[in-house]
Amino acid sequence: NPDFLPWYKQDQLLLSWILSSLTESVHAQVVGLTTSRTVWSALVAAFASPSQACVMYLCLDLHNVSKGADSMAVYLEKVKSISDALALASTPVSYEDLIIYILGGLGDEYRAFVTSISTRGTSITLADLHGLLLTEEIRAQSALMHLSNASANTATKTSNPDSRQNCDRGHGSSARRARGRSNSHF
Repeated sequence: NPDFLPWYKQDQLLLSWILSSLTESVHAQVVGLTTSRTVWSALVAAFASPSQACVMYLCLDLHNVSKGADSMAVYLEKVKSISDALALASTPVSYEDLIIYILGGLGDEYRAFVTSISTRGTSITLADLHGLLLTEEIRAQSALMHLSNASANTATKTSNPDSRQNCDRGHGSSARRARGRSNSHF
């Protein structure tokens, strides 16, 4: 076949490009394969389809994700990222389960919020939950700021006793001395 030689040269060039882009450990998986198509097919089989171990790892990640010290936006993005990875691995998470994972990963400071969402008569959408969680975070930060300001004011009053009281003490004794002197002149 007259087209074989040009095809073979082109295939070998493509094969060398593919092989030159592989790390040693990946290259070891395709040793002995002689065409670009067979190498590419082996790479797809090894890396494109999610393994059971990968899916299990992502499920465990989703089960163990927690807000911790992260902002609510960062926490929700972590959950979405894991959920998206599971969907790409052909193991999508239902919205109801995702809501359960989100609520389960919130800390004790969100206990009342979780209870109110869990005991609602109607179901909640992910978009609504997202908005409510961001609003709850802002409310909690505002309450913490007010508490912090109140504590600072209390600490200031406690560490600096009433200055009027100190002045009265000083003026009281001076005033008495002054009165005593003025009385002695009469």
